[in-house]
Amino acid sequence: NCIAVQWHPYGEFFASGSVDTNLKIWDIRRKACIQTYKGHAQGVRQIIFSPDGRWVFSGGDDGVVRLWDLTMGKLMHEFTQQTGAINALAIHPTEFLMASASSDKTIRLWDLERFEQISTTPAEIGQVRRIAFSDDGQALLSGVEESLRVWGWEPVRCFDQTEVRWNRLADMTIGPDQQLLAGSMNDAMVTMWSVDLNSVRPFGSPKAAPVNGGVRRFSVPKAQQAPPPPRGRALGACSPAHNLHVQAVQALPGLASPQPPAPHEPPPRVVTGVAQALQQLDVAESDVAGV
Repeated sequence: NCIAVQWHPYGEFFASGSVDTNLKIWDIRRKACIQTYKGHAQGVRQIIFSPDGRWVFSGGDDGVVRLWDLTMGKLMHEFTQQTGAINALAIHPTEFLMASASSDKTIRLWDLERFEQISTTPAEIGQVRRIAFSDDGQALLSGVEESLRVWGWEPVRCFDQTEVRWNRLADMTIGPDQQLLAGSMNDAMVTMWSVDLNSVRPFGSPKAAPVNGGVRRFSVPKAQQAPPPPRGRALGACSPAHNLHVQAVQALPGLASPQPPAPHEPPPRVVTGVAQALQQLDVAESDVAGV
């Protein structure tokens, strides 16, 4: 009954959310669940880890975002002000700041030091499907049903918006050269979108944008077969049948093909600390199961 999957920043673990309301942490090497967190009243549909890997946030259909401490293995805080199912979560790259989008059509920003709400956006006409902070942290991007909006906070304000007819937006991320990459689904077709962020404020000037506003679209049939993808060139998703699928993605037309990163290992001290903390959690035998 899996409906959400998110990888830990260090790659040794991943988290899954399911309709049974549980959030589970899995160990790749042991191929087993090492911790189960309970508390949501409805399915866990959104998951995100903090950049240092010590916290994990879960967003449920019950409209609650829960913050769990992986090193202590317990709930730290509940964010309960939103009135609809949680559609998306995002963590600021450098500040203690979280954003959550809900089916109440608003985005709320939270201070993670005081655990307080600092601002909320006006309700949209359509659902907010996905959100993401820019790499430099100066703005929050939101994918609504027919547009992309760029927000600031304290005070909350909309820097810019551009029309993107992605409708059923499934995911989005910021790629190389300030390119927003997104994927949407419709029947048997997966559509990839590219939006040039240099054409929207505050990243650039709309006057310098091409006629189509820097938006490009590429469609790929779901059934198309592809060879195993290079590192960093795959999309993963939970299907309506609750299965996890990984789909290879070819280089998109007009986009520079990213070079694979140089091999490196995360700082041993930090990785060891997280791994040991997770392995030392008091896990009941009933919570251990195969992937």
